[in-house]
Amino acid sequence: MHDKAKPQISKGHIICFSDFKLEEVPSHIINFAISIKEFTLLFLIIFISFKNLKLEFYPFAFIFSFSFIILKLFLVAFGATSKLERLHKIIEDKKWHIEHKREEEKKNLEEIYRAKGFSDKLLQDIVDTLSSDDNRLLQVMLEEEMGLTLGYFVHPLKQAFGALLGMLLSAIVLTIFYFLLPVDYNFFIAGAILIILSALIAGKFERTKTSKEIVWDLAFAIVLVFITHFFTMILTR
Repeated sequence: MHDKAKPQISKGHIICFSDFKLEEVPSHIINFAISIKEFTLLFLIIFISFKNLKLEFYPFAFIFSFSFIILKLFLVAFGATSKLERLHKIIEDKKWHIEHKREEEKKNLEEIYRAKGFSDKLLQDIVDTLSSDDNRLLQVMLEEEMGLTLGYFVHPLKQAFGALLGMLLSAIVLTIFYFLLPVDYNFFIAGAILIILSALIAGKFERTKTSKEIVWDLAFAIVLVFITHFFTMILTR
């Protein structure tokens, strides 16, 4: 039997295909992990900047944390909603094609299953069976032709809630370390732990190499911290 068919996809569908191809990864969990890392890194940038510039940090930290949480929630929810709307648009377009260009869709379906190894009467029976019901044909064409996975898109509010939990976890851990380790490096220790946790979660659910995720995330964080320190020290001279 041949490999799964790979029909040509128009340029108008390329972005949507890439957006939803891996939607089986739980978006709310990924947003949870990403938000941990983003909140921690931005917090460390602000902390280093204020410390080196000898400014009052903690009142600003509270304002920053609250503002960033609101901004992040909006961005996650808006981005997820935009993707969902685009998915609906793809479905409506394909539904229109099925209703108005049915024979063309049947030919596309026949090519897909011929490439899978079916032929002759069996191929015709499959095409006739699938095309006899509009909803079934719509689902098959979206999954086989467009590469979409239907019924798994995580609701925008659930994705935003995942991001909220990630940021709250970061804030709680940073606060705990501030009281447990009243030293200059308490936030950096907490930051390293949070970044490692973020990489572990992302690596597990995205099925990537966890050790590689940790190394790259920590390396990026260290470079970012040193750049911030360098520029703020220049400003104090």
